[in-house]
Amino acid sequence: MFCSNCGSKIQNNTAFCAGCGTKIGEGAVKVQKSATLMPESIMVKDFRCNGCGSPLKIPKNSLKPVRCPSCKTECVIEGLVKNAEMAAKENIASGFPLTSTPAILHSRLLSCLTKSLTMPTDMLEKIEVISEEHHCVPAFYFYCNGSASFTYDAINIREHKTSHDMGDRNVTKWEEYEEATHMSGTANASAEVVTSGNKAFGHHIRNLYMFLNGNKLVDFAELDFPNDVVTHDYNFPQTASFNEYAKPYMEKLLKENAVKSMKNKKTRNLSLGGNRIDKDEVVRIFLGLYRIIFKYNNKEYSIWVTGDGEKAISDEIPIDTERQKELNEKVNAKEQALGSIPKQKTGLLTFGMIVSILLIPFSFLLLISSPYVMSPIFNFVPIVLLLLSIGGTITFTILRNIKYNLQKTAHNEIEVKHQKEIDEFNSKIRNVIQQFKSKKQALRGIYAKVTGDAKAFDDSDDDDYDLDDDDFDDDD
Repeated sequence: MFCSNCGSKIQNNTAFCAGCGTKIGEGAVKVQKSATLMPESIMVKDFRCNGCGSPLKIPKNSLKPVRCPSCKTECVIEGLVKNAEMAAKENIASGFPLTSTPAILHSRLLSCLTKSLTMPTDMLEKIEVISEEHHCVPAFYFYCNGSASFTYDAINIREHKTSHDMGDRNVTKWEEYEEATHMSGTANASAEVVTSGNKAFGHHIRNLYMFLNGNKLVDFAELDFPNDVVTHDYNFPQTASFNEYAKPYMEKLLKENAVKSMKNKKTRNLSLGGNRIDKDEVVRIFLGLYRIIFKYNNKEYSIWVTGDGEKAISDEIPIDTERQKELNEKVNAKEQALGSIPKQKTGLLTFGMIVSILLIPFSFLLLISSPYVMSPIFNFVPIVLLLLSIGGTITFTILRNIKYNLQKTAHNEIEVKHQKEIDEFNSKIRNVIQQFKSKKQALRGIYAKVTGDAKAFDDSDDDDYDLDDDDFDDDD
């Protein structure tokens, strides 16, 4: 007889289980090895024998049914068997294992929770981490090469000579001008890109594994996924996955390389022509993902973490809608205040400054030209005009700068005033986060045991991010 609560063996005529104290009348089941009552093979997910409740000892990388040491029932470990079957079917020889620790996963969760300054102030105290799931996602590792033609206008600075008739003589000047030459070129790019083989995980793999270093992959025999791993099928065709995720990235990379090739040139009107992007090699791999599920105010949320715990993204994070509304109001008030600053009218001052600057060379030419150079009396007029031009340039410039500085000062005063209010608003939540981390008290739930572990509260290596679709657009 075995206890259905803990699986311990119970002696006959015993009132209570010696292992957990469960009353035998209700807490024990008698095992009958009958083909009708107990099938030869039972599919299990909780790694206790479904026949007698005893815990199962599962060998590393077990791919075959495991025999229960108590009642001898053969139990199939569903996740690992599916994992092995898919690896054989899809020719998967390597992958990225699940090797992170509870402390690192707690740190990633805490970092995701505290990224938003509009999080509820009581969230860290009330949140409960309820489960940690282990997922094995099939993926494609593409070795890509591409080339694209492009055209542009190369701008060259030329000089040409002009002559100005001054009456008694000609004045020759050299003037610069731009000459555009239509040019073409070819951009090349190569990259290793990872995309999902399962449609449901396209976004997750793009954000967490797209630029995975191939040297971090390990042989399938060394993957050692947990026994409760959920292995997902290949349901995203290779070409479709490549076109949706890898190809847009390669197109963006080709455009960036085209721009880099013209780095030291003055150009305009860049236009990319046709491109050719090849998959030189495609490797099928397994990628490990953690899904951490937590609850706040009776609603479940989750984050996804890479197998090594280095990167994380969130599906949804709780926010305080009232705090969000208040913060938006403060930001909008700042923008409205800045927009209400009257613009200083400097048009006349700018015009006077330009006229004064233009009069300086004109006055100088009058001064050195005949007949004034032969007559001291006539020299008085260009000298006065020259002095007035210089004085006007200085005066108009100073007055213009004073008006600009007045507007800049008003802008800075409003900027500082409203930003201070925003910073004070945000400091409340920052203090809440800092106080929580300083106590090193873990979030409630399955990670409670990492309390006091500095690694569980260290976000110095945090790499949480989410790639925007704009990162792959090629219309900028």
